[in-house]
Amino acid sequence: MRLFSLLLVLLFSAAPCLLAQARPMPFAGGTAFTAQIAEAEQTLFIRHSVTRRFAPGLLWSEFAAPGQPGDVTALAPHLTWLVRRWNTRTRQANLYALGGPAFYRNAGDSFNGGWGSIQADAESRRWYGMVKSAQWWAPGHFTRREYAARVGWAPWLAGFDDLNTWFMLETGYKPAAARTTTLRPLVRFYTRTVLVELGSSLQGDPFLNLSFEF
Repeated sequence: MRLFSLLLVLLFSAAPCLLAQARPMPFAGGTAFTAQIAEAEQTLFIRHSVTRRFAPGLLWSEFAAPGQPGDVTALAPHLTWLVRRWNTRTRQANLYALGGPAFYRNAGDSFNGGWGSIQADAESRRWYGMVKSAQWWAPGHFTRREYAARVGWAPWLAGFDDLNTWFMLETGYKPAAARTTTLRPLVRFYTRTVLVELGSSLQGDPFLNLSFEF
């Protein structure tokens, strides 16, 4: 947790002079770094886009898993594929596949497994929508599934160099969690390409997402 806090401080201090985007895929040739706190979960990941459709990277995460004492720590390759993109004059939609092998540690034990996710999003300058499904697994230890959907609205239209603001509502479902369903209002800010998302579940659990590209 101390390392995670230090990285957040570094991210805040570097953000004004760096680039970021809201999507999983960095610009071709770019590198993206993301730090996230979602309720009791913490995640850090970095990825580099070697083409406009593929970005390999590395992920570290700490989360509760079914049947496991305390939190599980995961270290995994973070592989992102842009499966399909649809563009019109005023809208864009994307389909992503993410995943890789995963190496876990919990209560002094180490074990191997994997993770995978599918995400689809669509947006105009005024509206945003996203759905995703993810699964973490370690054979003989646990399987963790989660689902989420998000809708968003921009109260005003801003240019690339201006402060863009989105109000969003996200719902999540984790079948094996102590609290299976969450509802989270949040606000997203980005300017040029630095992204900050702040919110809280209705039960008061904080949410923070910071991202930049360079």
